[in-house]
Amino acid sequence: MSEAAVSAAVPPASSRRRNRGALLVGIGIMLVGVVLVVVAWRGNDGPDRTGSLTVMPSPKTVSLWEQHLITSGVKDRPQPAHTMSVVDGQFRVNSTAANTEGSRREVWTMPGTYGDVDVVARIDAPSSLGGASTPQPGIALRTTIDAGGSGSALVIDANIWSRMFDDLKVGVWTWPAAFDTVDVDAVDQTLTMDHRDARIRAVAGHGGPEPTATLVVDSGYDEFSPYGFRVGDRVDIETRRDDRYDQTDARVTGVTGPVLVVTAPGTTDRPLTVDEGTVRLHDPTRYSMNPRTLYPRYLRVRLIGSHLWLKTWLVDQPEPGWQLDTVLPASAALPAEGAIGLISNHLTGADQYIAFGALEITPIDSP
Repeated sequence: MSEAAVSAAVPPASSRRRNRGALLVGIGIMLVGVVLVVVAWRGNDGPDRTGSLTVMPSPKTVSLWEQHLITSGVKDRPQPAHTMSVVDGQFRVNSTAANTEGSRREVWTMPGTYGDVDVVARIDAPSSLGGASTPQPGIALRTTIDAGGSGSALVIDANIWSRMFDDLKVGVWTWPAAFDTVDVDAVDQTLTMDHRDARIRAVAGHGGPEPTATLVVDSGYDEFSPYGFRVGDRVDIETRRDDRYDQTDARVTGVTGPVLVVTAPGTTDRPLTVDEGTVRLHDPTRYSMNPRTLYPRYLRVRLIGSHLWLKTWLVDQPEPGWQLDTVLPASAALPAEGAIGLISNHLTGADQYIAFGALEITPIDSP
C-alpha cells in the first residue's frame, strides 16, 4: 500500500458491490497538509485483495493530485491551462477560458507507487461530448514520469476516433519531454460503453390543442433519480408495436415515477396499451452525444504483471463480469510499477470540464 497519509475513516462508496468486508481503520500522517483518504479492509474477489484505499472528492483531497503534461501544441505551454476543483461531490478538471489547445493531454497523479493493483474509478458526465469541445476522460496505471517530463503509462480512456463516443481504448502511452507527440502501443480490443436507455412497457395518446404521449418505462427513471429523465429533456422514442409513437427530439413535459409525458404533435386519444421499445436522451447535434447517455459510470481495472482485466458499467446498473481479459504484449514496455492517475484529453474552452467521483485502489499480493 502507498505511504500516503490518511486522516479519517469513512465508509467506502461501494454499496453497488456485494458482500463488503467489515473492518475500517484510520491512521493519520501528514502529507502536504491534512489528507482525507479512506483505508478499508474488504474481503471480495478472493484472497489476493488486501487493504483498499478510497479517495473521496473533497477540498482536502483535491490537493493530492499532481498535474503532468503529456502533449501540447503550444511551444511555451502556458500554465495552468487546466485546474482541478471539487464541485457537486466530483473532482473536476476545468479548462480555463484562455485555453484553446484542442490537442492538450494531461495526467493527474495520486501520491504512491503501485504494481499489481485493482482500481475502481467513477467517471461522471463531462461538460459536453461533441462540437467545439469533446473532453475525453480516462485513468492511468503505472504512470512513470522522469524529471524532464517524459513518461509512460497504461491508459484506458474514452478516446474518440471517427466520432465514436462510446468506445474505451486501451494502450501503453509513452511521450517525450518535448510534449509534442504521444506514442500508443494499443490493445486490439476496445470496450463499448453501454447507453442509458429506458425500456418502454406501455403507451397512451392524448389529443387536443397540445397533443402528448404517455410512456410507461422501467422504474428507476423517475424525476427523483439523478440518472433519470427530467422535465425539459429532449428524447428519441422508438416503439416496436405502434410506430405512431416514434419521435425524434420530443420534449419531456412531465415525469411521475416511471411515467413520462412528452410532446407528440398530431397525436389523437389512444388508450393505454402494452408496447415495447426504448426512450433515449436526444443527441444535441449531428456530431455529438448527450453526456448523460454514457455517464456516470464505473470503470474497474485489474492489472497483475502484464495481465489485464477490464469492465465498465453505468452507476445505476449491477456490476458485470470481466468484459476484457487480455495480456499486454511485451513490445508495449509496460512499467513494472507507477502512480495511479486521471487522464484529461482535449479539454478546451470556458466552462468545459471532465469529472470524476471516488477512486478505490487495492494493491494485489500476487501469488
